[in-house]
Amino acid sequence: MNDAMISAWEKLRRSDTVKGLPEFRASGLEMEHETIQSHEALIQQLEAFEPTAGWLQCQSRQWLFRDGLPDMKSAAEQHGELLSAEAVNDRGQSLAIRQDARGGWHLTRLTPEAEGPYLCDTVSHRAATEAGQHLHYRRYWRHDKDLGFRPFTAGLIGLGGEQ
Repeated sequence: MNDAMISAWEKLRRSDTVKGLPEFRASGLEMEHETIQSHEALIQQLEAFEPTAGWLQCQSRQWLFRDGLPDMKSAAEQHGELLSAEAVNDRGQSLAIRQDARGGWHLTRLTPEAEGPYLCDTVSHRAATEAGQHLHYRRYWRHDKDLGFRPFTAGLIGLGGEQ
């Protein structure tokens, strides 16, 4: 089904009828979820992920980082506890951190796979904290028997100018 969908999409994408449609490709994805209750354990997990780029939101500041994770102890002292974040590492994995309703944090780790039942494309969003910067995401779509292909998750793949 993915091959037929990609073929039909490419015909539409290359036509003069519609401009600017993203390119789809088939993909697999490994998703890991974890809930953490302590801020110290959260920071240990984030550091163990070895992020190269991403964004952080603490209690009094939100910012982008490149070239590795900043000193999180110093960040917590200056800006309060980490509330949420997204990061990417050299292994192509992405990590999303969100607070949960019970006072902990929910971590979602995405690892792309070359083959699998999903479609993916790339989207970019303007970064609110730095003019001219964009957050680039790989968006994953899966087939729903009643609704067709629908996006179900996305993972940060990098920072930079508009793509």
